[in-house]
Formats: sequence, structure tokens, C-alpha cells
Amino acid sequence: MTLDVVAEGPDATRAAGALEQISQALADLDASTDGNQGRYSLQLWVEALSEAEALFTATSRWRYALAELGVPSSWLARAQVMPSAPPAQSESDGPPRSIGERVPAAALGEDLLRRALHDSLTGLVNRELFRDHVRLALADASHATGGWAVLVCDLDDFAQQNRAGGPAMADRLLVRLASRIGSMFRHGVVGRLGGDSFGLLVVHDGPGSYEQIVDQLLDAIRAPIDVGGQAISVTASIGVATSDAMSHPDDLIRHAVTAMCMAKATGGNCARLFEPGDVADISHVDIDGDPAPDRLAYAFLLERAAVAANECATLERAAAVVLPDVCAHTGWPLGHLSTVHEDGRVEPTTTWHCRGVDQFRSFRSAVERHSQQAVQALVAQVLRTGRPAQSADLLAADVSDQRSARPALAGVAFPVLNGREVIGVLEFYSPKAAAFDPLLSDVMTGIGAQLGRVVERTRARVALARTEERYRALADSVPVLMWMSGTDAKCTLFNSAWLEFTGRSMEDELGDGWAKGVNPNDLGRCLHIYTEAFRRREPFEMEYRLRRADGQYRWVLDKGQPIGAGDAFQGFVGGCIDVTDRHAAEADARSSDARLRALIGAAGATLILFARDGAIVGEYPGLPDCVGQKQSGGVGRHGFEFVHPDDLDRVAALFEETLRHSGPTTPFRCRLLGSGGKWRLVDVVGSNLLDYPPVGAIAVSITEINET
Repeated sequence: MTLDVVAEGPDATRAAGALEQISQALADLDASTDGNQGRYSLQLWVEALSEAEALFTATSRWRYALAELGVPSSWLARAQVMPSAPPAQSESDGPPRSIGERVPAAALGEDLLRRALHDSLTGLVNRELFRDHVRLALADASHATGGWAVLVCDLDDFAQQNRAGGPAMADRLLVRLASRIGSMFRHGVVGRLGGDSFGLLVVHDGPGSYEQIVDQLLDAIRAPIDVGGQAISVTASIGVATSDAMSHPDDLIRHAVTAMCMAKATGGNCARLFEPGDVADISHVDIDGDPAPDRLAYAFLLERAAVAANECATLERAAAVVLPDVCAHTGWPLGHLSTVHEDGRVEPTTTWHCRGVDQFRSFRSAVERHSQQAVQALVAQVLRTGRPAQSADLLAADVSDQRSARPALAGVAFPVLNGREVIGVLEFYSPKAAAFDPLLSDVMTGIGAQLGRVVERTRARVALARTEERYRALADSVPVLMWMSGTDAKCTLFNSAWLEFTGRSMEDELGDGWAKGVNPNDLGRCLHIYTEAFRRREPFEMEYRLRRADGQYRWVLDKGQPIGAGDAFQGFVGGCIDVTDRHAAEADARSSDARLRALIGAAGATLILFARDGAIVGEYPGLPDCVGQKQSGGVGRHGFEFVHPDDLDRVAALFEETLRHSGPTTPFRCRLLGSGGKWRLVDVVGSNLLDYPPVGAIAVSITEINET
């Protein structure tokens, strides 16, 4: 972008000479001048993210140069930003800095921007932002059918109100009045121009249309305002200027002020429309604000640091972007970055910014001739306290060569922070004492915090890479088939055991590729269980058949677990084990069990398995009417419940005898409770198979005796 600044002054010769000096002093900024009948154009190419930033950044540089030369800043009468190609750049200068998308400023930057653009008392837009709205409105008249009107409203005899009620009462009155006016004109722009003066930018639909707006405004101001339980009434004088024949926003505002002063001269409590030829003394009305407020310039500086922190891969690269901007805004000619290692060692970098080679040579010569301990002490103080540090003359303490001439060297340093850890120091040096105000200190602290995000992001990437490396090594060391998915339910990782089992590559399995190995008969059920568990973020367990590398489908038991919860949810992790052999064993057991039941049933007997304490743990009924099978079943109940009371002691003794010896016992008879509550006489044969793993119980064969 090019900033085209028109400078004008009463002394054209002095203005021309000053502009030439400015161009000479700032030749490294690619400045040029062009004089024409006492009006001189200064052009400066600046690297900026927006028109506003270009305006405030460049004008702050010109204001600094003008102040150095003693030239009135009012000569910077007009400024316009236009697209422009950057100046030619040599290969030695390195690649140009990238200009990325704007990013939200940090909380400090947002606060500075809000305070810079809004009145601190009423919350309305301030004078500078009101002028910007007027400029934008005149540049785009498509939104106004008849044009735009600017109303300048000044309270009548407000000084008397101030004396009567005091400043606090007057401020509260202004706040209430500003709120009332702002709520009435929500579709326009309402600003505080200073003191008790307000500005309104509204659409008007032709001659006379503004009169209704003026009447509403006057009525709103006249209405009593409750301030601390006291009803206060005020009046105002209003000046109106329309955009019908206007060419510049400042002219439109000045004409409205002129009309307001003429309305006030007639007694106030009225409005007047500016007419060509109207003249009034408006010198007492301050409408020419500073075109580059320091707070707004600092806000853009902080925002630029946020952009650099987001775009640059290293702290050195981000500092190379920020240092020139800081030097331009503050006037410090030299800037430097030192980094702090994790072991506390401070290491100067090659990242420097200097405004003029001669100044850098002078600094280097001063450092070479004198001790570097003072500079190191400044950096060490920042490292020790984590706060900014400054020195009016770093070399004043060096008394080793008092007779030798040496330049003064003022220094200021700011920490680059990662949390509370100092990871770098931004140093600035000047041959004279540099300004150091609290606002600047806050801004530089914010810049240091922004730049610290570069290191924080780098460390986070390194830590993540190490974590992933450790997890992959751990996952590859276990025989379980492990997988991991992201927040979109797509699989992002499989361990070597999974890839070896399926015989497929990582690329084949990623995303939903793993589903191609699931048996088609199991796929629907498998995906349903997985997606439902993922939606609920709950653990799941399922079995399905997965194709092995040899083409054979194997049963696997898959267990998944969510990673994190709530906003910290990161996906799922899970593992599979081959359970095909277990499935085969269970099938064989079911087949054997069926054969056993059939054989026992054919023999006309019932086989009951007892635990060591006499509890029934299994039953193979051959006689459905025996030992209460019909009523409730026996598994889980104690076997002695079914023995006749008269036989209970004998049966208990025989059971104890069976526990003491392995193998079968002598058959005996007893009475057991059958269905219908009838006692049945049965022959019983027991066998101790507790030490036989396939059974692990007392097997008792029961045969009912049919009494004739």
C-alpha cells in the first residue's frame, strides 16, 4: 500500500525544505516528495494488513520525523491510502514478509482498540471514528437515496450546569443524554466530538427531510433527565450540513459546526442548516483530532504481533516481523532478540532491526569499546523478574575509560513469555533516553505474550510428536490388534499387529478402509454398535469375523474406549483379540453337552453336579418329575433342601464321606421331594470328581424306584 500524505503550510519554502529533509532521513522507507504550489505530497510504501493499519502505521512514522525536525504536525492535512506495488528488493534483503489474514487481537489489544475508537465516558464512537464513518459514507453513497447529513449538537450553557452540579453530576447528565440520543438513532452513527458536543450521521431523503430528525433530537434533549433523583432540563444548538455539494468529510463536519455556532449565536435551543456563504468563528470548537491516536496505533501493533505469532514457524522469524513495527511506532532505532534456553542460558540471536546503518555501527563500536556487562545486566533483570526493565544510559556505569568519548546508550527490554516462563527478551536501544510510559509497557507485555505462542506451539508439536512416537512404539510391542479413531469416527492409526493380521497397508485401513475386512454378514451389526457407542461416547464390546491375510475369517473380540470426555473428547482407542479357538471350544462344549443329556435321558437317570458345600451347580435331568425339576429347577439351591428330614443325617454323612475319597461311593437309597410335593424313593450313586478339571464337582446319579 502507498500512503499519499498532502502537507501544506503558510511557509511554502520551509515546508519544501522540511519535506526534503524527511525524505533524506527516511530514505530507507522509500519515501518521495512532489511539490506543487505550496502543497507537497509525500508517498510512502508500507506493509499492512488493512487500510486503517497502513494509515496509522505510516502517519505515526511521519509524525515522528516531523517532530524530530520541529515541523508542525498540522501540515499533515490529508492522507489517503491506495494500493501500490512494494519497492524493489534486492536478493540480499531476503524474502518479503507475508501478509496473512487478520486474526483477533488478544484481550489487551481488543481493550486498546475499544478505548481508541470509543469515548471513555459515554461509550459512543469518538471523534476519530466518527470522521471515518463520514468518510466511508461519502465514498459509498449507494446506501442513501438523497445523501447524507451531519448534525453537530452542542448543549447550551453547559458550563453553568457544570458549575451548579459539579463535574460528577455533569458527567452523569452526559451519559444519560448520550444513551437517549443513541437509542433514538440506532440506524445512524452517534458520536461524542468532545466536551458537550455530539455528532450524528444520518440518511436524508432530500430537501427538508432532515427537519423531522432535528425536531426529534431537540425534543429528546429538552425532555427532563433524572440524575440522582433530580430532574434536569437542558437545551442544545444544532448545526446541519448535507452531502449534496460536499467533496471532503472534514468540510462536511466543519460546515455543520459553523451552522451550530450560528444557531447558538441566535440564542440556542434551535437548529440551522448550513448555507454557502455562512461564516462563523469555530476556532473555539476542537474538531481536528489527532489522525493517529497512540492507543489505536498500539492496538494495531499488538494485532500485528498476533498475526506474526500465528504465521511464523520460529520465534526469530516472528521477531523479525515485529521489531521494525515497534521501532517505527516508538522511535527506538535499534531492536534485537535474545532467546532463553530451557537451562536458563541466554543466547543473542542474529535478529536485529536498525534504522540506518550508521546508527548500528555506532552501537556496535560502543559495545566493542566498552563492557557488555551493562547490556547483559539489562537482559538478566528481565530474566530474573519476568518484567520490563530500562536504563537511561547503559554505559554510564562503565568507568574504565572516563576520559574517552563515548555515545550514550539508553536501553529497554521486555520479556517474551510462555505462561510465566521467560523464553526470550526483546531489547531496544537508542542514543538518547527513550519514552517509556505504562501503556507502552502493557502493550509490549502483550506483544511478548503473543510471540511466546510461537514457542508454545512449537513445544506442543514436539511433545505431541514424542507422545505419538511413544504410543506407536507401545502399540507395536503388544500382540493385540490395536486401532485409534479421531473425533469424526474415522480411524487414524493401526498398530503393526493389526496390519500383519490383515495383510493390508496403513493407507488401506485408514478412515473406513478397515470395514472391508469385516465379514459381510457381520458388517451391519458391527457398524451399528460402533457408531452408537461413538455417538454416546461410551465404551463398547463386540465380536465379529475379520478376514486374515490368508483369506480366512477369524472371530475377534473388539473392545473400544473413548479418549477424553466433553470438550476434551479426542476419539476412540480399541483393541481386538482372536477368539476363534474359544468359539470352536464353546461349540464343541455345546455339542458334548447335548450328547451327554441325550445319553443320560436314554438311561432313565438324572445327573446332578454339587459343589463342595452341597450347592447344585449343574443338572442333567433324565426324569423331568424328579427332585423338583418341574417346580423351580435346582441350580443355585442347596441339595439338602430336597432330602426327607428323616434321611437328612444319613445323606449328610454319606456326602461328607464322598468328599474325603475320590471316585464313586456305595449306592444308597433315600427319599427326595418331587413335583406336586410328593416324596419319591430314589437310588443314589455319588462320585467325587472335584479334582478332575473337566468336571470339578461331586457327580450324583439319581434313579427313581417305581414302587408297586
